[in-house]
Amino acid sequence: VCAECHAPNASSLRAAPARHRDCVSCHQPHDGKPNAAIVCGAGCHQPQAAALRDGQARHRNCANCHAEIYRQWAASSHARSAVNKHFLDMFAGTDWHGRPNVGWNFSRDQPEALAVCSACHLPTVTADDPVAEDPTRAAGITREGIHCDYCHKIADTELARHNEFLGLQHGRDALRLVRPAGEQQIFFGPLDDVDRGRDTFAPLYRSSYYCASCHEGTLFGTRVYETFSEWAASSYARRGVECQQCHMKPDGTTRNIAPGHGGIDRDPATLATHHFPGSMDESFLRSSVELTLSGQLDDRTVRATATVRPVNVGHRLPTGSPDRHLLLVVRATDGRGVELVQKSGSVIPPAGGVGPREAGNFAGSSGKLYGKILRGPGGYSPAPFWQAIALESDTRMLPDQSDRATFNFDLADSNGPVRLEARLIYRRFYKAITDEKSWPDSDIVLAERMVEIAGP
Repeated sequence: VCAECHAPNASSLRAAPARHRDCVSCHQPHDGKPNAAIVCGAGCHQPQAAALRDGQARHRNCANCHAEIYRQWAASSHARSAVNKHFLDMFAGTDWHGRPNVGWNFSRDQPEALAVCSACHLPTVTADDPVAEDPTRAAGITREGIHCDYCHKIADTELARHNEFLGLQHGRDALRLVRPAGEQQIFFGPLDDVDRGRDTFAPLYRSSYYCASCHEGTLFGTRVYETFSEWAASSYARRGVECQQCHMKPDGTTRNIAPGHGGIDRDPATLATHHFPGSMDESFLRSSVELTLSGQLDDRTVRATATVRPVNVGHRLPTGSPDRHLLLVVRATDGRGVELVQKSGSVIPPAGGVGPREAGNFAGSSGKLYGKILRGPGGYSPAPFWQAIALESDTRMLPDQSDRATFNFDLADSNGPVRLEARLIYRRFYKAITDEKSWPDSDIVLAERMVEIAGP
């Protein structure tokens, strides 16, 4: 949550002890937002949080009984779906500093379809609410994004019975919610032995169909989000491995989701976590891929072979937003540290960044880009999905299928040992867009390998 505005502090946070890897473990919220205040109240600052809540955490609020589950959710992407700075910048055409008319601008380009984003990012607003067409105006509970009282009111989805709607009905439009009037409550969930009148079991909560309405989307004639269909076509779907088994995996220690408030002790393996790890979780990303590197010398040619393998990934890698991509960067140097000239093998395309390499631009370097690149009018790419007229390329990896790439370098008149290096980098947005928007995003290095070969 805090990293949206305090990105420069993220590296310090990652270096902190595991028990303090959320900002609110040490810092009180400075703006009194109710979600941050309740997180603190569940952690170290209970007395201070009471003052900060400002009446927001009343007796019916989820965090009062489900403090740990709330804490997990509050640090997730779901909690900031409505206030995510990248989302709002792309929607409104602003940059990180709030300057208008900078780069990609959905509201300018698609003025007749402004409400389409709210179906997933602000699901609690109706399509006729003015906020649906301008998420920058979100206030109150709407700013909480995809929250407890929305998710646990979902009774069913049309997509489970009508696959022809898959990708065409988005977010709330494909879901059936049950909200009793007055003081009555009902909550749906995955536990099939619930013993309270207002709580009930819904099989949907154990199914990937629960996720489909927001994680599958055809927009403006372009298949933009394909995570659900990628999973459905994979061996994971055939084996019955659902989205929740990876993205809501039990932590093995939580035994009670409402301790001291009527909760029941259960087998930790049956209680889902609510971190929802994905593209924002660096450790989760690193656990999802393996990189190996080998090399050999053949006369005056150095051959480097890099293999990238998805690990326990039930969809393509990367998945979701077409802006997400991986870069495999390979480099060969001689004993003096001089870079060897590439003779054959793939090079990174312009989407990897054009300009000085020291600034993170890798276009033309030895390597590969794994991503889904959309082409816009006039042939420019990468294009935002709302301007796309064609799919230029899709080089993402399939589940359980390794990609092997070979690169040959000319040793020329160099002698001594040769050093081969390979890095696998994850980026959430293409370099040109990140630079234009002044986003402080850093490359996420998922894996690094080095091999040294004896010289001739």
